[in-house]
Amino acid sequence: MTGSARPTLLLTAFGPFGGESYNPSEHALGPAAEAAAPSARVLTELLPVEFDTASTRIRHLIRTHRPDVIVSLGLAAGRGAITPERVAINLAEARIPDESGAQPVGRPLREAAAPAHFSTLPLSAMAAAIADAGAPAVLSYSAGAFVCNAVMFAGLDEIAALRAEDPTAPEAVAGFIHVPQVGDGGVTQAEITHALIAAVLAAVEHRGEPPVPAGTGDPDTTVPGVGATQ
Repeated sequence: MTGSARPTLLLTAFGPFGGESYNPSEHALGPAAEAAAPSARVLTELLPVEFDTASTRIRHLIRTHRPDVIVSLGLAAGRGAITPERVAINLAEARIPDESGAQPVGRPLREAAAPAHFSTLPLSAMAAAIADAGAPAVLSYSAGAFVCNAVMFAGLDEIAALRAEDPTAPEAVAGFIHVPQVGDGGVTQAEITHALIAAVLAAVEHRGEPPVPAGTGDPDTTVPGVGATQ
């Protein structure tokens, strides 16, 4: 962990979308924030499932509050495990319309931005914490190209912009965790919530560590972007 000061943690999640009536990330947001409160100053936000509004909102939150750790949560229906994401791509490509009706295809999220941003969260430590909590956990290399990916990209891109403006400023760590729909792979809401609490606590405790320490890569941790992802 870098530094001894109590860090600021920004947690975000989404509500139901795309015909789903339930989003487990929304129901885990409050408990995760409560569990992290003793070790961090916690901010929470339920983002709209809209490309432009959600991206603008997380950029505003980061620029206004300068959090040290940003963990965003979202649903990836069809996956059978909790999947911390490794990379966000500069692409908006929607299989279904977002909640505003927008359905971009082949559009960059931000012109002239990097083609991708890699998570800076301590992913290995987080995946280990999820597994220790009794839930299936694998690293994912595809956050899709819907709103979850857009939010992850916007958060990391905003951190990069702030660093470019002031290279001496402390650099926040940020990333995204996808969760399965309740029932997928037999996973319950209680198991998802318990696992996300463990992951968020690990993100705070191990912030500053490499996302995937050298020599620990495992090709079997790749999870393709299947099912409905935000």
